[in-house]
Amino acid sequence: MANISARVSIRWLPDPPSEPTSTIVTTSPKLQFVDLRITALTEPPSPPQWAIAGKTVVGTPMRWVHEIDSRTDEPGEDSGMNTPLPNGDILEKGRMVDDEDGQMKDYEEVWRKVDIDEGVVVVLECDDAGARGRVVRVGGYCQGLVKVDGKTSCERRVRDTPESKWKTYYRYGDVKLPGDFACLDRALLGGGGEVSVLGQDGEWVTFEKGLNVGDSFKVDGYTWKVTEKSVW
Repeated sequence: MANISARVSIRWLPDPPSEPTSTIVTTSPKLQFVDLRITALTEPPSPPQWAIAGKTVVGTPMRWVHEIDSRTDEPGEDSGMNTPLPNGDILEKGRMVDDEDGQMKDYEEVWRKVDIDEGVVVVLECDDAGARGRVVRVGGYCQGLVKVDGKTSCERRVRDTPESKWKTYYRYGDVKLPGDFACLDRALLGGGGEVSVLGQDGEWVTFEKGLNVGDSFKVDGYTWKVTEKSVW
């Protein structure tokens, strides 16, 4: 099932909880996710605290396999125990490296579900010429990252309602991402008619039967593919 989660707080035991970032995770029905943690909105943009694309493995404990990680090319274990709280939030407990001091510590994170305003999911992936990337759009949130030669570019797009325009909340890095494709209107994604999108290379890309799984296109010289789509 598709999901949007916002982190409420993180606690490195025994310190009190805090939330130094804007952290959102968009997860597709096939459990592919993009986790983007932004420390501040500045000009020029500052790097994300962490940007991750991976896959959720449901179990005890829960596992989040990092397939693309802004911090490293050899990510370690990311797992934790999830417990529902009385108000509906989720308390995640586990152990990971604190980026402030590089030490392995016990942590607690509180997560809150964000309403999905429209039944649309699109997942785009790139594995081309040394570039690896993923974009996951769920409803009115679209997040993506791409890593090339150890450097990460990422962005988050949001909209207020299904009728409103998309806004770029955050963008960092030199490589463009295919957010325009993932953020197509529901009618264009769900239909079978011809769809044309102005690519970020400045050229029109046309899909004869809408945007569907298996379609591919180039953005900034790299090939992206549609690997998952749901409209309900």
